[in-house]
Amino acid sequence: MVFVTPMVMDMFVTATGGAGWPRIYFMVFYCLINWIILNLVIAMMLEIFTNVSDEQDCEFKKQKNIQTLMEHQKRLGNHRFEQVMDEINEDIMREEVN
Repeated sequence: MVFVTPMVMDMFVTATGGAGWPRIYFMVFYCLINWIILNLVIAMMLEIFTNVSDEQDCEFKKQKNIQTLMEHQKRLGNHRFEQVMDEINEDIMREEVN
Protein backbone atom coordinates (compact mmCIF):
# COMPACT_ATOMS: atom_id res chain seq x y z
CA MET A 1 0.00 0.00 0.00
CA VAL A 2 2.94 2.31 0.61
CA PHE A 3 4.03 2.24 -3.03
CA VAL A 4 0.55 2.10 -4.54
CA THR A 5 -0.73 5.27 -2.85
CA PRO A 6 1.74 7.72 -4.52
CA MET A 7 1.03 6.24 -7.95
CA VAL A 8 -2.75 6.48 -7.49
CA MET A 9 -2.34 9.98 -6.07
CA ASP A 10 -0.29 11.04 -9.12
CA MET A 11 -2.97 9.62 -11.42
CA PHE A 12 -5.67 11.65 -9.68
CA VAL A 13 -3.53 14.79 -9.75
CA THR A 14 -2.99 14.31 -13.48
CA ALA A 15 -6.68 13.54 -14.07
CA THR A 16 -7.77 16.71 -12.25
CA GLY A 17 -5.38 18.91 -14.20
CA GLY A 18 -2.78 19.43 -11.51
CA ALA A 19 -5.10 20.39 -8.67
CA GLY A 20 -3.64 19.96 -5.20
CA TRP A 21 -6.68 18.51 -3.45
CA PRO A 22 -5.96 14.84 -4.40
CA ARG A 23 -2.54 15.09 -2.73
CA ILE A 24 -4.11 16.45 0.46
CA TYR A 25 -6.84 13.80 0.38
CA PHE A 26 -4.41 10.90 -0.06
CA MET A 27 -1.96 12.24 2.54
CA VAL A 28 -4.76 12.60 5.11
CA PHE A 29 -6.15 9.19 4.14
CA TYR A 30 -2.72 7.58 4.47
CA CYS A 31 -2.09 9.16 7.89
CA LEU A 32 -5.52 8.21 9.21
CA ILE A 33 -5.26 4.61 8.03
CA ASN A 34 -1.80 4.24 9.57
CA TRP A 35 -3.05 5.80 12.80
CA ILE A 36 -6.07 3.47 12.95
CA ILE A 37 -4.02 0.35 12.21
CA LEU A 38 -1.40 1.35 14.76
CA ASN A 39 -4.12 1.83 17.39
CA LEU A 40 -5.61 -1.57 16.58
CA VAL A 41 -2.24 -3.30 16.88
CA ILE A 42 -1.52 -1.58 20.20
CA ALA A 43 -5.00 -2.47 21.48
CA MET A 44 -4.48 -6.13 20.59
CA MET A 45 -1.09 -6.16 22.29
CA LEU A 46 -2.54 -4.63 25.47
CA GLU A 47 -5.41 -7.12 25.45
CA ILE A 48 -3.00 -10.04 25.15
CA PHE A 49 -0.81 -8.61 27.92
CA THR A 50 -3.73 -8.20 30.33
CA ASN A 51 -5.02 -11.71 29.58
CA VAL A 52 -1.61 -13.24 30.22
CA SER A 53 -1.19 -11.15 33.37
CA ASP A 54 -4.60 -12.27 34.69
CA GLU A 55 -3.84 -15.91 33.97
CA GLN A 56 -0.47 -15.58 35.69
CA ASP A 57 -2.11 -14.03 38.78
CA CYS A 58 -4.60 -16.89 38.86
CA GLU A 59 -1.80 -19.47 38.68
CA PHE A 60 0.08 -17.74 41.52
CA LYS A 61 -3.07 -17.85 43.68
CA LYS A 62 -3.50 -21.55 42.95
CA GLN A 63 0.13 -22.21 43.83
CA LYS A 64 -0.23 -20.27 47.09
CA ASN A 65 -3.35 -22.28 47.98
CA ILE A 66 -1.51 -25.53 47.31
CA GLN A 67 1.39 -24.43 49.51
CA THR A 68 -1.05 -23.50 52.29
CA LEU A 69 -2.73 -26.89 52.05
CA MET A 70 0.65 -28.64 52.19
CA GLU A 71 1.59 -26.66 55.32
CA HIS A 72 -1.70 -27.68 56.97
CA GLN A 73 -1.09 -31.29 55.99
CA LYS A 74 2.35 -31.22 57.65
CA ARG A 75 0.93 -29.60 60.78
CA LEU A 76 -2.09 -31.91 61.12
CA GLY A 77 -0.60 -35.14 59.81
CA ASN A 78 -1.88 -37.16 56.90
CA HIS A 79 -4.70 -39.00 58.65
CA ARG A 80 -6.25 -35.92 60.34
CA PHE A 81 -5.75 -33.82 57.21
CA GLU A 82 -7.67 -36.36 55.11
CA GLN A 83 -10.49 -36.39 57.67
CA VAL A 84 -10.77 -32.60 57.60
CA MET A 85 -10.71 -32.55 53.79
CA ASP A 86 -13.41 -35.23 53.64
CA GLU A 87 -15.60 -33.17 55.99
CA ILE A 88 -15.06 -30.05 53.89
CA ASN A 89 -15.85 -31.94 50.67
CA GLU A 90 -19.05 -33.33 52.22
CA ASP A 91 -20.12 -29.82 53.23
CA ILE A 92 -19.46 -28.55 49.72
CA MET A 93 -21.44 -31.41 48.20
CA ARG A 94 -24.39 -30.71 50.54
CA GLU A 95 -24.37 -27.04 49.52
CA GLU A 96 -24.32 -28.00 45.84
CA VAL A 97 -27.23 -30.39 46.25
CA ASN A 98 -29.36 -27.92 48.18
